[in-house]
Amino acid sequence: MTKGWRIASLSSVITLLAILLTRIQEQPLQPYGTAKVPFVQHGIRLRALNSFEELGSWNPMAIYAAVDGDYAPGVHLITFLWGAIFGHAAQDIVPSALCWLVLLCACIALVARRLGASQHAAVAAGLFTAVMPCVHGAATIYYYDLPFLSLVWLSVLCLLPRPGAKPLVMGVSAGLAFAAACIAKWSALPLGIPFLFGAMLVGVRGGRRQRVSTGLACLLTIVVLLALVLISSDASLQDTLRSQADSSTTED
Repeated sequence: MTKGWRIASLSSVITLLAILLTRIQEQPLQPYGTAKVPFVQHGIRLRALNSFEELGSWNPMAIYAAVDGDYAPGVHLITFLWGAIFGHAAQDIVPSALCWLVLLCACIALVARRLGASQHAAVAAGLFTAVMPCVHGAATIYYYDLPFLSLVWLSVLCLLPRPGAKPLVMGVSAGLAFAAACIAKWSALPLGIPFLFGAMLVGVRGGRRQRVSTGLACLLTIVVLLALVLISSDASLQDTLRSQADSSTTED
């Protein structure tokens, strides 16, 4: 890539991020969805944060069970780290969406490059993704769509060939990224599987044996992690039902 292209690409990225950051600073809480209520997800996040602080444990399954609710808590868990640095107020959390935007565009650009596109075409794919209205708008609110899409594309990237990559490492890393996408939003499970299947068919090289080993490593990683998540959720639900039953018995 020529120096001029690099400067133009970097300038475009900086300009786009500056525009989005300005929008967020002028209106941190933007109405979205059919209800047009901007604070709903922040309320869920703050309740999850309160449950985490009351837990007093660093056991991963216990943490997941504590913060799990009507929505998958993956984004909230990741955002806790952001909030620990910049603050947990809504206006401090919304800019974290820009990180998901950068991850999504970088993954799409790298996927295009590994599929054989030129450097110019790969950079263009990433930049055009960033200016799509739906992506541009999702980067100014706190919601689950941009994180789970970014992680799905990251899982696809992990399955595509790179120098020196081993099938086991490719499969496990893709499985970790895809499981994280599911924990961010369960819609990733039905929507992301075709992505993984396509990446397996197009990207994994080295014959049938390598495809099978990579696919099995990816599948087993996803199944094991999601099984642990479901076990944690089931335990949390049973504890809730048991406490409700105890309170009802006490009242009677």
